[in-house]
Amino acid sequence: MVKHTVCFFFKKQSSIFNPMGSITDGSTIKMMLPGKIKFNPGYFIVLYTLLNFVQIFFTELTSDEAYYWFYSLNIDWGHYDHPPVIGVLTFLGRLLSDTEFGIRVVHTLTISVGLIFLFKMIPDEQKFIAGIIVLAMPLFNYISFILFPDTALVGISAILIYAYRQFLSKNDLQSALLLGLLLGGALLCKYHAVLIPFFIVLSNVRLLKNRLFYVSVFFAFLIFIPHLIWQYNHDFVTFRYHLTGRNTAFKPDYFFEYIANQVVVIGIGILFIPFIFKPTDPFEKSLKYITVGTFIFFALSSIKGYVHLHWTSIALVPIILMTSRFYSSRTPGYLFTFSVVPFIGVVLFARIYLMYNFLSVNHLNVDYYHDRPLWAEDISRVTTGRPVVFDTKNIGLRESPMYAFY
Repeated sequence: MVKHTVCFFFKKQSSIFNPMGSITDGSTIKMMLPGKIKFNPGYFIVLYTLLNFVQIFFTELTSDEAYYWFYSLNIDWGHYDHPPVIGVLTFLGRLLSDTEFGIRVVHTLTISVGLIFLFKMIPDEQKFIAGIIVLAMPLFNYISFILFPDTALVGISAILIYAYRQFLSKNDLQSALLLGLLLGGALLCKYHAVLIPFFIVLSNVRLLKNRLFYVSVFFAFLIFIPHLIWQYNHDFVTFRYHLTGRNTAFKPDYFFEYIANQVVVIGIGILFIPFIFKPTDPFEKSLKYITVGTFIFFALSSIKGYVHLHWTSIALVPIILMTSRFYSSRTPGYLFTFSVVPFIGVVLFARIYLMYNFLSVNHLNVDYYHDRPLWAEDISRVTTGRPVVFDTKNIGLRESPMYAFY
């Protein structure tokens, strides 16, 4: 019997990420395994999807997810605080099963589809590193199974960024229309998606002289028109809510909590990379601008109100692309080993906790993630089946659908 030794070594090679998919100078980390096993993105995506299927089956619904479930009961071109995609995708999942699994499954699949296009943009020698980053990034994992408008947005943003790379390469009508289609789809997921084309243009102002780019923008606008008509018919309720309805007095705590949250959900070994990343072409420059611009935008937003930790998720795909190249060129790689890889354990711990409550936070064992069916049952027992009216503020908007679901 031949014995193999598993070892890691770092070898200088000429292979780093090029925006058009080619290979340029650089250095990579190679991993030697028994039998010279090669990282297969297809297998990785399938296994990651199955992991998420298990997660969405055993994880109870949160009140935010129940709120989006309520959207799916009344499909329309818009809702009180979001565009229509989240309601539509939830509705499609409910056709399969009106359960926690069904409500989330289509959203989770958008992440899996996004991963296909993400790995298409990464050279083979960097894909193993990218896979580790995906597994180790708390925010990416969180939105891949907990339902938010950001879930579909991240999946679509991966395809959108891929389409932008194709547009830079081909600069033809087909790639322009595809880019416009995805821009429109992203905007119908969440308004924050507008930051992607905004920072892309800032990174490459020559796009403003490209007629085909205007074709993309116009096509995106056409796709977005039905939502604008809905807004007009409903007194622009969503726009008014986001522009003024969420404003609060400035609290320094909001800014510092925003920074602390991003360190935790992005990862201490990842968050700094976009700020020191040195792009070599217009595509890489767009990745840097989208990421850094997003962080700055939401830092400024914290002046007028609380910034939720998942709002920066539109930067996740560019972060993974930049981080995989950055760490593939590091030697000997201790920074990656000790500041990124351990987060896989943190993510796994969190995943298990969300499925099984082994850390009770109160004597009722009821919190945002756990035992809400018992909570609903207790309310029903106390009210003896009579209708229940919840507070009409934001908490009530989420708690009432939660009660109705369970």
